[in-house]
Amino acid sequence: MVVRCIWGAEVVGSNPPSPTTYFGNDMKNILLFIIISLMIASIASAQRFNFAKDDHKFLVKEIENLKPNVEFVLLKTDEEYDAARKEFIGKGWNNVSAFTRWNETEGTCKIYIKDPLWKYEPELIGHEVAHCIWGRFHRGKEGLRTN
Repeated sequence: MVVRCIWGAEVVGSNPPSPTTYFGNDMKNILLFIIISLMIASIASAQRFNFAKDDHKFLVKEIENLKPNVEFVLLKTDEEYDAARKEFIGKGWNNVSAFTRWNETEGTCKIYIKDPLWKYEPELIGHEVAHCIWGRFHRGKEGLRTN
């Protein structure tokens, strides 16, 4: 029986030869290198683009506190909210939707969010609670999607 292989060689018999018979070990090594490179690139790509719905990605566990003492501060107007952001955040305050202040001495975590009767943004609460558990996990703007 004559079989034509995908690399164009004609094979006689029932056991076709391996590609290295025609291409040598160099081709095998090149193919192995390409496969490994593609795997590494896909893993690196997955790590680089693992943003959550809030446009932040988890970079590091600064702390791990599984029983944080959490206090919520509800800000009821734009004026209250802007004043709190200016006081506690400083430069760049106008780009922050909610924020957390961790007091390590007192062991408290204060989360500043908008009163839901004013603006309901529940997705921000989980992000801020994550700060109480893991600290500055997105390292400020470093973990923020910019495009």
